[in-house]
Amino acid sequence: MRFPLAGRLNAARQVIADAELIEVHRERLAAHPEGFGEDLRARLENAARATLDEYVRARRERELMRRAMRDLFGALDALLLPAYPCVAAPVETTLARVNGREQPFLGLGRPLTGPHNLTGFPALAVPTGFSPEGLPVAMQIVGPPWEEARILRIAHAYEEAAPEVRSRRPGAAQEAKALR
Repeated sequence: MRFPLAGRLNAARQVIADAELIEVHRERLAAHPEGFGEDLRARLENAARATLDEYVRARRERELMRRAMRDLFGALDALLLPAYPCVAAPVETTLARVNGREQPFLGLGRPLTGPHNLTGFPALAVPTGFSPEGLPVAMQIVGPPWEEARILRIAHAYEEAAPEVRSRRPGAAQEAKALR
């Protein structure tokens, strides 16, 4: 099943998220730009250039997407989707490998999890296993509006069916336990 508006979800999400981000930080950015890291400062400065027209259009798009998502859930109980396009990044680095290329881990999940923030549909990430290097992998469970209990039941059923995943701890957690 295809979602016809999928290609437009992240563009609308980015405009709305940027507008909200700059609204929260505008005064502090103007008074103390050095207080922000280079990457966040660049994002804030870019967000400040967004127009009211872009924001209003993105809000309209969001409402169209909410309606289309509601229709999609007429035929589905839930969506099971990846939470990230890769395994988690090692603790000692901020880089992850996606399709053979190293990339900053921060923000890699936004294109996959952000659409549900945009639509307001409930979503939950659940660990599903580990890479050969011991790094965690996760899926997200997305449900229709006001069906948080449904996605919690699905997550619980998955965890009950996969106790080996639920009980295993990543290497860093094992090391911390050994230090106690």
